[in-house]
Amino acid sequence: DKTLRVWDLNTGVCLKTLKGHNRTVCAIDVSGNIIVSGSVDKTVKIWNFERDECVLTLEGHQNTVSCVEIVGNMIVTGSWDNTIKIWNVDDSPRKRFKM
Repeated sequence: DKTLRVWDLNTGVCLKTLKGHNRTVCAIDVSGNIIVSGSVDKTVKIWNFERDECVLTLEGHQNTVSCVEIVGNMIVTGSWDNTIKIWNVDDSPRKRFKM
């Protein structure tokens, strides 16, 4: 349904719904208060968990982003376009969030 949902594992209640992708979300990774998601819409989104907002959208893949991983200050993504991309978030408008 194009969203990310955060669930309370004890109660089964949905705590948050993050909306921003235009198509199905295929991959996520979490580090502290940062969530990174990849989607069929070919984008990678970086979310601030505490503020419930997308702080940055990364574009560059030509097909579905099927895997994402936060590695220090980098984000590694893989896509059905047969590429792996390493994004250096130090070069992005990172002042709006902390990794």
